[in-house]
Parts: sequence; C-alpha cells; structure tokens
Amino acid sequence: MKRLGPIAAALCLGACGQDERASRGAEVSFELPPSGPPAFGQVPWPSDLYLDDAGSVGEVPGLERVAAHFESIQEGLSALDGFGRSTGALFFVAAEVDPESLPRSWDEAVEWSASARIVDVDPASPLSGKRYPALAKPLPTLGAVAVIPVPGVVLPPGVRHAVVLTTGARTLERAPLVPSPALDAILAGARVTHGERLYGEAIDELVASGALAERDELAGLAVFRTSARVRELPELRERLRELPEPELLLGPSAAPYTVKVFGVASPVTLGDWLGEPDKDEHGREWPGGDNPGGIAHAEIAVIAHGAFVAPSFLDPKSRRFEKDAGGHYLLADAHATIPVTLVIPKQPAPPGGYPVVVNGHGLSNDRGSMLSVANELCRAGFAVIGIDDVLHGARGGVLDQKNNYAGGYKGPDGIPDEKPLPLKFFAGFSDFVIVRDNFRQTVLDQTSLVRLIQSSKLDLSPLAAAAGGVTPKLDPGRIYWSGGSLGGIMGTMTLAVEPEIRGAALQVPGASFVQLITTSSAKVAPLVTTIASGSFGIRGDEVLDEFHPVGTLLATITEAGDPIGYAPHVMRDSISGRATPDVMITYAVGDEVLPNIATIALMRALGVEIATPALVDVPGIATRASPVSQNVDGHAAVAVQYAPANHGLGYVRWDTREFLPGVPLAGDPRFPPLPAAFQIEMPIREHASQLAAFFASANAGIAVVEVTAPPRADFDGDGVLDALDADPTSPKEH
Repeated sequence: MKRLGPIAAALCLGACGQDERASRGAEVSFELPPSGPPAFGQVPWPSDLYLDDAGSVGEVPGLERVAAHFESIQEGLSALDGFGRSTGALFFVAAEVDPESLPRSWDEAVEWSASARIVDVDPASPLSGKRYPALAKPLPTLGAVAVIPVPGVVLPPGVRHAVVLTTGARTLERAPLVPSPALDAILAGARVTHGERLYGEAIDELVASGALAERDELAGLAVFRTSARVRELPELRERLRELPEPELLLGPSAAPYTVKVFGVASPVTLGDWLGEPDKDEHGREWPGGDNPGGIAHAEIAVIAHGAFVAPSFLDPKSRRFEKDAGGHYLLADAHATIPVTLVIPKQPAPPGGYPVVVNGHGLSNDRGSMLSVANELCRAGFAVIGIDDVLHGARGGVLDQKNNYAGGYKGPDGIPDEKPLPLKFFAGFSDFVIVRDNFRQTVLDQTSLVRLIQSSKLDLSPLAAAAGGVTPKLDPGRIYWSGGSLGGIMGTMTLAVEPEIRGAALQVPGASFVQLITTSSAKVAPLVTTIASGSFGIRGDEVLDEFHPVGTLLATITEAGDPIGYAPHVMRDSISGRATPDVMITYAVGDEVLPNIATIALMRALGVEIATPALVDVPGIATRASPVSQNVDGHAAVAVQYAPANHGLGYVRWDTREFLPGVPLAGDPRFPPLPAAFQIEMPIREHASQLAAFFASANAGIAVVEVTAPPRADFDGDGVLDALDADPTSPKEH
C-alpha cells in the first residue's frame, strides 16, 4: 500500500480527525488565513505573520476583540520593529481554563513540566533552545489565556522566540487543551506556505532542543521576533556626541529658565533661601524635604540654577521621534535648552575636581528634589547636579515666581512653584508612542548632562564669589547617578545607555511602567483603570493587571522607553560598550505608590542580589550578607529592603500609609484602604548615611553596601512587631 506524504497525511488528519480531536479536549485557536495578516486571536498573539517585508509591524485586524477603541493601539504597534521582550502572549480558547493547571508562581514556572513556557527558537541565536519561566492566567470573559514572562525575565532583542502552551493546561472539566486542525497539520509535517514554515520550523526547534519532549505535547504556540529598538538610544547618544560641547548658561541665553546663584557669600545666602532646618539630638541638620525648619545646607557652598543646550529628537508637531526617508531619526532641535541645578560642597575639591552625582527626580516632581539629599552627598565630597525631565517642572510650563522653601527670601528661587501631575508627559494616556519617546528623550537629555559635566567649555567661575572666592571644578571621569521613583526608572535606562556613569543608587525604582506599575500601584491603578476603560473601551470583565491584553499591548509599544528593556544591559550584555557599574537599590517593603512587583522585576532584570538582613524572601533572587561588595563581576550589585517605610524613602522623614498590607489583593477590592490613614517615621538618616557611604566607597575603588537600618515587620511603625501587635494596622493599638 502506498504511504501518504506529509501533506496528504495532514489533510487527512484535518478532515478525519477533527471530531475525535474536539472530543478529546478544547482547541486553542489557530487558523492561518489564505492571504494577508490573521485577525487578532485567529492565531496566538504575537506572531511574525504581522511583520511586513521591512520587518515592521503592519495591520493587526480585529483588535476590537479586546478594545472597542483600538486605533491608538494599532498606531503604536505600527511603530514597532518586533514584539515585546517582557510582555508575553495571548491564546484564545473557547472553554474556560483551570488556573491550577497553569504556572502561577516562580516555583511552578521553573518546573520542567510547566504547561506554559517561553523558548528561544532562533537557530542563529547563541541562546537557541533556552527556556524562560512564564506565568499564565485564564481570562474567561475574553475567552483567552495570557502567558507572560515571570516579571523581570526579559528576552534578548532581535531574536525569534516561541511562547508555548502545552496539553498540560486543562479546562475546568479537566479536559486538555489541544491543537487546532490547522496546527495539527503543521505538526504532521505541512510546510508549504510561509505561515506553515514559520510555525513548523519553530516546532522543529522546540523538539530538537528538548523544550518539547514530543510534538503531541503542544497545544498552541506564538512565534515572534523580539524588538531591537533598545539599541537605538546608544546610537542616538553617539550622534549627540558629534555635536558641539554644551556650556553652562547663566545669563540671558538661559531664558525662559531662571538663573539664580545662592551661596555662603552671596547677597542672598543659602539660609535666606532654604531656612534654618531642625537638628537632631546630635546637633546635625535633619536631611529630607519635609524638615519643618528648612532644607539642610550646612555642607553646601553654592547652589546655581541655569540652563544648557540639550539637543532634542522630539518633533515639535508630532511630539515623537520621526525618521527621514532613509530611516534615520531626525534631530528636531539642535539648540534646545533645558534647566539645570548644580550644588557644590563646602569642603575643598580633590585635585581632579569634585566627583559628581547626577540626581534624577520623581514623577510630578522636578530637580528641586535633589535638595533633600544634597547636603549629605556634599558632606561626602560630591557635587550634585540635576535637570527637569521632559514636560516636568519648568519644562512643563510651571512658573518660578516665589521662594519654595522656608527662608525669608521671597523669590523667584530657580525651582518650579508647583508639582502637578504631568499629563502631557503621558500624552493624556492617548498616544503611547509619545509616552515612549518622552522617556527616551529624557534619557538622551541625561547623556547631554554628562557631556556638560565633561565639557571643556564648562565655566564655573561665575560661582566663585558666592562660593567664598574659589572657582569650583568638576571631575569629568567620576560621575555617578542617584534617583528616586521615576529617577530610579530613568536612572536604569541612562546607566545602560551612558557608559561614562560609573555607578548608581536607585531609590524605590521599578520597571514595566504600563504592565506592572500602573496596574499594581495602590495609588495609581484605580485611576488608570478608570481612564483606560473609558479611553480604550476595554472588552470583557477582567482585572486590569499584569496579564490583561490591553496592558500588555500598550507595554509592547512603550517597552523601548521602559527600564525593563534596558536593565538586562547594565551589568552584562552591554549595548553601549560600558564597563560593569556598581548598583545599589533601596526599596520600601509594601510601597503603596511603586509596587514591589515592579521593583522586583527590575532587580531580576538587572541581576542584583538582596542584602541581608532582609524581611522578605524573593524567589529566584539570591541573598548576600551585609556588607556587600564585589558580588557581580567585581562590583557591588545589591538591593536593600526597608521597613517600615513607604514611597518617600530617602527623601522625607515621614510618610503616610493609606492601604491595608499586602495590596494588591487577589479579590475585590484589590486595594482596600485602612480604616484611618496614619504616618510612619522612616530611617532617613540611616538611608542618607548608606547613600553617601556607597558613593564614597565606589569613588575610592571598591563599592560597599551596608544594611544600616535592618527591616522590621512593624507595619504601623509603632515599635511593636506585627506578630505581637493587637492591631498591626493602627499605631494607636498595641
């Protein structure tokens, strides 16, 4: 009897076995169209079938399946050269899937038999065959299953991967998920069309690498190439380096930004401006921005506000990075100026000049936030410098007409007078390409700031009189980063892009702004859910969390402007040719603004360890006893937990708790409030000491990170451990 060829066998399988297959389980949607791109959900998302001949994402018909108002999503996807490295996949299944059959934790995700997994299937990749742990969740009101990398697991750029769903996934009736007849045909050997070859070759790689024990294990797969846009910022930074060196502008050319110099010997002194801060029991000024008497400045000689040229790629009309006919990004404004503030220590400079800490500010803040930490850094011998991010502070049109601090001087003082939510920075939550490029331009502005520090044209002689007669000098080879919240987010990206920064302290940072931060933040998520539901007309009734397809689609669009894409290139796999830096992360256990899931994702992506003593074990992240040094490639790379603490860690002494511990919760409501909000005192002196010691040791040659305030399980900060507290959610009840 003549044997059937693979195509005939596949046709027979499709025609003869469909009823049998359906009776054995629930099919994962997979149907290749005869021409054109598949409709969204026709094959698992994402798919290289959506890429055009130039390698860009084309039309994705059918996005209304998840969002009634999908136009901005389609527009954003069309700006991509591939798909998300951290955002995962979506499989459509008619039957409701049992969540217990899917990996839901780190331990389940790393099991070899996990029913969802991600695999490098690119034969040209040096990591071909590598498996990445994934989490999965049913989305029954959308008829789907979402699969995402474990937060902090980031795929390499420009490489083809497959997200796999196996027959180990089950329906609520315990029936297995099974491939559709079209995928069965490919499993049987059909390789005629482009689509059949795309998926067939991926299946062959999965089997050859052992990522699939056998073909019958496969229920569905998404095959896609990851975006390589992470490589663009280092290239644009090199273009900026070819332009004239910047100068510090302290005259009329700094307009519209305020020029002011306050010093120990200026007509208006630092005390006149900043006030007389309260002191602790040792007679030392309390650090932090909430000192009722004023801002600590005993170790500061002079503070200067001015501007400098930081060329911009943001098109004035579209507010995006635009390309010319040759595919190169257009420099939109070679003469754009931005505001800058420089803080000089009292103590004499070393022969090479003061080492410099670049300070990154938080969301809805400005460069004035550096004054919360500047005095302690100046005590350690560091100058401090910072800018306003794109559309923040003075760059967002906030006026400077008064003194913002406790001194008798009336102003203006060089610092923006208000701290509004920068809605324009987020393009009104309607254009996520603009959001991406606002992040990217801010990073490029930070690289321009590094150029200013290193510029042969940098003239600080105008500060000499206010500083007491000595012209300050900066060391161009000793530049570091410190930033909190958004400043930690921008700092991660800048560290990957700017090789001249030797190390960084990141306070309460995070990654995956759209997918993790906005969906899991007690302070932000409810507002974002309301806005997103109205703006996009979100389908279904699923929680807007890290698995939701609208969130993962938007995160795919913004990923090239998110630290999740850059963190893997800080300590290893450099995209900028940088040497390994020193990195210290400090974060608040139970942060109500920037959720711990996002901080942990950043920690995983960076490859740091956790210093002990610690309060919370994090699966997949190793611990290291304090003091920590040289633990990663001869450099310090470690995270330190603080508790009790909240999002103001490092910048204020007091913060407010508003939500019950453990948010977001699995049920409804996700963010239950406390019966009554209350304040907690945070160890700001210990944090400031740790920060200064980290930079001082790094500058001396070997960075050391020491736990200066061991975390305690005392949620309400009343001095009684939670296990012994009659009511751990109220400082009034012990």
